[in-house]
Amino acid sequence: MWRSTRTRRTVAHVASALAVIVTAVGALGSAAVAAPTITVAPSSAPRGSAVTISGSVPVSGTASCASGDPVQLTSTADLFPPDGFGPQTARDASGNFNTTYTIPSTTRPATYSIGVRCGGGAIGVSATLQVTQPATTTVAPATTSSTTTTVAQTPTAPAVTTTTLVAPTNDSSDRTVWIVLGAIALLIGAGAALFLYRRRKAEDAS
Repeated sequence: MWRSTRTRRTVAHVASALAVIVTAVGALGSAAVAAPTITVAPSSAPRGSAVTISGSVPVSGTASCASGDPVQLTSTADLFPPDGFGPQTARDASGNFNTTYTIPSTTRPATYSIGVRCGGGAIGVSATLQVTQPATTTVAPATTSSTTTTVAQTPTAPAVTTTTLVAPTNDSSDRTVWIVLGAIALLIGAGAALFLYRRRKAEDAS
């Protein structure tokens, strides 16, 4: 009887201890799950490139935010111009968020801290982003080769103009003679006609 009572008490103590351990483990697990997070990938990037900012803000717990509220990313005005407030990003039902952000080309190379606000207050977590100078590409000047061809000019002899005098043929000479004779005959005929005309006129007058 005494041993049975003692055994029951021992079992009860063990059960109570197990309950305490299970409760503590559950509380620790809940606290770990409820912790907000934020990451930036890649953590180092040149300005003008895009990075992915993701994380989680729980919908319940100490550092939590209502499920319908978006997160507000924060940093300096160099990274999030003009006032240091970055893009607002929606969260899913579990509080997770994910967005892509292009680093402005005017951002100075430095290490920036990115925080999270939700529901009008800071969540208390942050991630770092190192902005670097873009890599410069040096283009070698193109080499242009040219070939010059020299053509020797051959002296050209001046053109010689040859004038050939053609002696008149016998046909041309005969033709000229007949033209002259015809002209003389016409003159003689005209003079004879004029003489006869005047003589007749004188006879008629007498």
